[in-house]
Amino acid sequence: MRMAATLMQPPAFCGMARPYETCHVHILRVLEPCCPEHDLSQYSMDGYYKLASLMSDHEELFMLRRFATANTKNLLYMQAEILHLEAELHDIALEDHSGCERHRNYEFCVFDLKESHGVRGSDAQWRKILEIREKLKEYSQSPSIARLGNV
Repeated sequence: MRMAATLMQPPAFCGMARPYETCHVHILRVLEPCCPEHDLSQYSMDGYYKLASLMSDHEELFMLRRFATANTKNLLYMQAEILHLEAELHDIALEDHSGCERHRNYEFCVFDLKESHGVRGSDAQWRKILEIREKLKEYSQSPSIARLGNV
């Protein structure tokens, strides 16, 4: 079942930081059904509710923006953050390696490294690993990365 539709024009620039950030967005508005027997009363509300109802009922109208450029920039920023965290971890590991015997062992024994957690002055490396782990989890679960498959 096809429906005739048009885009409503957004209101004039509303004084926000940049002209392209208007208070309102283009909203698909159902004007009339192509088939007169189709009942539009279920779409009685306006705005996002009406659009969501319409899109969920008619798969051929369902489309969402991917924000590919913004998502890509975000992934690049996260990569840069992870690289920075890795460099910090490397510096901490070098410092630990030149320290006491137990800290030198962190390089070879994850158990000692994990046991350092919460011990003031001894747990910097493990805290940095946990920070990297969180950032990697965020990066790996990004929908943009998920679309790419194995990374």
